[in-house]
Amino acid sequence: MDVDHTLTLTKGAAAFSGKQCLTYPTKDKTTIVTNTSRNGPKVLAIAQRLPPSFSQPSHVARLGSSQREAFARDLNYARYKVWPKHLNDGDIKKWTVEFYYHPVVAHASQYAVAVHQDLLDNRVSKSSSAEALAHKVCALRLIRTMLSSGTSSDRVHASFSVGLLATHELNDEMMKAMHESNPLPFDALMPPPRELRVLSQLGLMPSHAEAFRFLLGGGMDARHVKNTGQFETWALADLWYSSKDYTAPTCPSPWRVDVSHFSPDPGADVPGVESAQGRGFFAEVSFGLTARALAVLTRLAALNQKMAALASTKGPRHPTWSPHHHAFMVTLNALQHQLLSLPPWDSLEIQERCDSSQEVYECCRLTAVIYSNAALLALAPHTGWHTKLAHTLRLLLEKHEFNSWSGQLSAMLTWSLVVGALAAYRSHDREFFEVALRKQVKKMQLKSWVLLEEVLTNFIWSKKACQHGGAMLWLSIK
Repeated sequence: MDVDHTLTLTKGAAAFSGKQCLTYPTKDKTTIVTNTSRNGPKVLAIAQRLPPSFSQPSHVARLGSSQREAFARDLNYARYKVWPKHLNDGDIKKWTVEFYYHPVVAHASQYAVAVHQDLLDNRVSKSSSAEALAHKVCALRLIRTMLSSGTSSDRVHASFSVGLLATHELNDEMMKAMHESNPLPFDALMPPPRELRVLSQLGLMPSHAEAFRFLLGGGMDARHVKNTGQFETWALADLWYSSKDYTAPTCPSPWRVDVSHFSPDPGADVPGVESAQGRGFFAEVSFGLTARALAVLTRLAALNQKMAALASTKGPRHPTWSPHHHAFMVTLNALQHQLLSLPPWDSLEIQERCDSSQEVYECCRLTAVIYSNAALLALAPHTGWHTKLAHTLRLLLEKHEFNSWSGQLSAMLTWSLVVGALAAYRSHDREFFEVALRKQVKKMQLKSWVLLEEVLTNFIWSKKACQHGGAMLWLSIK
């Protein structure tokens, strides 16, 4: 499989002749001049920090003064705007040197810079220019060469560049979808910082996901990916793609669950904490869940409760992002990875299927993913993942003849119908969920939204995340 076939080329890029592609370094020796401004370094003093064995590569030596200024400007932008969402400080220093010395890193980074700037400008302009497309095609050609015949070091550089290209793709169709998509009737409990929102918006296209799977499945040794410092970014992009597509992640999880998030804070008197969170999985439907599914769902419910409590202490505004919030997100990513990695029903061991219930297992898992995608991960809606998963939930309920469910299944069904209705907002499936929920509410004699929400808080639910959407839904069904 050629990587330049699996990584999507923007229209017009394929016609590029390739004559502007940067070549590999030679032993020419010059210096980069350093300038500063009020906004920070405009051109980084790279040469002063390079090991003595390094010399200036020929592709930098050949640049004219205006090209050098653009080269330095892109390096500065990549270092402070693009790379921080991929790398830690130590790795940023490493790849600053590699940008200067390795053409594939420079080409991929300069294309990523153009995409990033376009996204912030709300229009596709820089990334569709001849210069940006030249960078992209050169990077793809170098990646293909390095993967097929390069050294171990080459493969690390190729891996880094693939990670940049795969998480920086923008076209007119994507931009239009971002502008025209309606906001979800969920309010994210802990919205990610801006750099992660950018990464989430760009996401992974199907062709990019295919490239990831190719590289991780055999085209790229995992250690090459880890050596780039990008592995967590790869895993995060893969997790988001899998969450939207409701498939198992390809990347192994680099995150660990911090059990301290599941313990109540001693003496804490925090408003807005739903103390019953997760109890319904034990009390109502534990008979239908595997032990692993029950553990993941109850832990996710407990984390959701803690995140809701933290959001409530900050008043109407969202909490400021901090290392404390980052710790929550690490555990959330780990649990989301575990949730998506739960085997499909048909892949469970025979004994597990005998000891559980298909309708409970499948409905709980999908409903939890929909809620987590919207309220916890805060995935952007422009890809339409929410309507797709809401439709999948509808088909699942119809397949299992949900109208005949009663007794212990009633509370779980109510939770699934409410989450499905919120996700299906302004889609053709919304009416299905409203009609079904209206019947369910009448059957359970839930005469107010407050009573209905008491049922929901036994599973995975937050009043803060769903307050507005829930109020609108109640007006539609009462």
